[in-house]
Amino acid sequence: MLLEEICVSVGILLLGLIAFLAVKAEKNDQNPYRNIKGKKLKSSIFYVLIHMKKRIIPKLSKEKTDTLKKIYPGKGIEEIYYLLGERMLLLGFSVVMLGMLLAVGSGLVTPAMNLIQGYYLKRDVATGQKRYVDVVAKAGKHQQEITIPVLPEQYSEKERKKKFREAKQYIERNYLGGNKSENQIISSLNLMTTIPKSAVSVTWSSSDPSVIKEDGTLLATDCQEAVVIELVAVIRYRKRTESISKTVVVLPVQKTKERLFWEQWQEQFAQNEKASNTTKYLFLPEQVGKQKVSYQEKVRQWSSTILLLTCILLLLVPFREGKKLQSAMIKREKQLKMDFPEMIERFTLLVEAGLSVKGAWLRITQEYEKREEKNKVHYVYEEMILVAREMENGMSEAKAYELFGKRTGLLPYMKFSTLLVQNLKKGTTDLIRLLDFEVEDAFHERRENAKVLGEEAGTKLLFPMMLMLSIVFALILYAAFQSM
Repeated sequence: MLLEEICVSVGILLLGLIAFLAVKAEKNDQNPYRNIKGKKLKSSIFYVLIHMKKRIIPKLSKEKTDTLKKIYPGKGIEEIYYLLGERMLLLGFSVVMLGMLLAVGSGLVTPAMNLIQGYYLKRDVATGQKRYVDVVAKAGKHQQEITIPVLPEQYSEKERKKKFREAKQYIERNYLGGNKSENQIISSLNLMTTIPKSAVSVTWSSSDPSVIKEDGTLLATDCQEAVVIELVAVIRYRKRTESISKTVVVLPVQKTKERLFWEQWQEQFAQNEKASNTTKYLFLPEQVGKQKVSYQEKVRQWSSTILLLTCILLLLVPFREGKKLQSAMIKREKQLKMDFPEMIERFTLLVEAGLSVKGAWLRITQEYEKREEKNKVHYVYEEMILVAREMENGMSEAKAYELFGKRTGLLPYMKFSTLLVQNLKKGTTDLIRLLDFEVEDAFHERRENAKVLGEEAGTKLLFPMMLMLSIVFALILYAAFQSM
């Protein structure tokens, strides 16, 4: 009892640790823009892995590197490696811990019998087994531990007759085994002792057990003449019995060397069993003729299966990260489309108010950095912050705006960056008018995107609606059948 309590306590602690690591990994995934101090980065194992990437971390292609930089704007490749490596390590460690917990717990968990309403013990179905349940009975000052036998349900007379008919039909269909006809028996018969999905049992008797044993094994297959055997099957359920008889003809068949070998093994095993029936151990035949025999117990290893599944899950962690990057790119593109009208409208208003293009740009980035809900990242403003830093580091405005349009990769942003570059190079006088046109087009595009998102949401709701409809139909049919 104490061991079970300790195991349960350790299991709860491990599950709590696994949940904490999974939540932390997900939290890091949702907030990938947190600042990483250089000391923490250099002291981490990922920093060592990054500088050994020729051996451990495969070199990424330019396309994948550009994708990572788009998802994590403003981050260096070492910081991105750190973020991805930290999350993958946490997820991998969670998978390993869960696999170890399941592997250990698979040998400790045992099914429990619940006492219903304090007085009822549920029986097994008629095909079930007799069970024993330990209970503690209390009456005032009296207390006693009692082992109660719980018998399975019993068939009624009507059900018994039905099961007997089904048993006879099943015997007729299957007793020949692999033989084609009862007049051409050349291999062992299928003399079953139980009927599937039934509590009915069957016992057999043979008119010549030296030819066909009671379990259907064919022994005298090297006989010179055909042998007629009478088989009797007794169908039994508790004290009620019925019998049917079958006549079969066994044809002479020459035995193979392998079959003769295993028949010799059976004979020697029977001798060993008879000689050791009063001892604690049964000795298996060590040698048959001149052939030495060895044995190995066949055991179902659930722990190895669970550990194998754990390894498979670990291999799927990088695949999951790749899928997450793909979904992040799709989310980034949708967010950029939805945020463009708001961004360009604010930019236009600031320019109309008298600010320069660079001043309006910096004003928008400063307002974004000061806002309180920093946990929700907007890619357009992160890209604008990156442009501001590039200009602070000495890059020309035109080059920074041009790279901004290329990094976003969307037509509205590329047109917007082109307008800004042309304004700097050629001194466009009607910049505000052109920006007003872009604002109008942007809001028109936003309405179209909203319609598309509404249609997608309606499509996603179809499955829950169909599921609810199926549940309603099932309830109606259940009520209808219950009233019949």
